[in-house]
Parts: sequence; C-alpha cells; structure tokens
Amino acid sequence: MELSTVRRELSTVKSDRDKATRRVAELSERMQNAEKRCQQYANNMVKDQNALTEARAELANFQDVVSNLRGELDQAKKQAAESTQKLASERGTRQKAEQTVETLRERMSNMQALAAARSENLAKEQSVASEELAKEKKVHRQRDG
Repeated sequence: MELSTVRRELSTVKSDRDKATRRVAELSERMQNAEKRCQQYANNMVKDQNALTEARAELANFQDVVSNLRGELDQAKKQAAESTQKLASERGTRQKAEQTVETLRERMSNMQALAAARSENLAKEQSVASEELAKEKKVHRQRDG
C-alpha cells in the first residue's frame, strides 16, 4: 500500500474517530439529560406520592368528620323527635287540664247557682217560718192575754 493511501485511510479513520467521539459526547450529554429528567420525574413522583398520601389522610379525616357529623345529626333528629313527642304529650295534658278546669268552673257555677237558689229558698222558708212564728206568738198572746 502506498503511503498516500494509508494517509487517506488514516485521515478517514481519524475523521471517523472524531465523528464517533463527538457522537459519543453528544449521546453522553443526552444520556445525562435523560438521567436528570428521569431523576426529576422520580422526584416528582415521590412528591406526587406524598401528596396523594396526604390527600388520602385528609380524605380519611374528612370521612371521620362526616361520620361524626352524621352521628350528631342522627342524635339531634332523635332528640327533636323526642322533644316533639313530649311537646305533643304536654299539649294533650294541658288541653285535658284546661278541659278539667272548664268542667270544674261549670260545676262551680252550677253549684253557686244551686247555692243561690237554696239560699233564696231558705230565705223564703225563714220568712214563712218567721211569719208563722209571729202568728203563733200573736195567737199565744191573745190566748194568754
């Protein structure tokens, strides 16, 4: 082989080697960028995973709060129903008491009217008895006198 051919081939080999070196450097840089992006994605995944874990914990707390509120609501409904029932019972009792009071007032009014009538009758009877007594006294006086 001739020297010029060897030099040309050597030059081609050097050129190919330089291209390959540049390509290796380029690929190495791309690889490092890809590794950085992968690391960022991994970091973001960890952050997202942590955020998801926190969100799940918050959701669990929220569900506990909702459950507690439902329990309190059920208790309040039960108390309201009991209060409504007691109120209805008290209204019934009050109405019965009012009816009893009204009945007693009517009976008292009737008794007062009856007492007034009896008093009037007694007054008449007393008047008649007084008149009869006066007549008898008169008759006794006339007989004695």
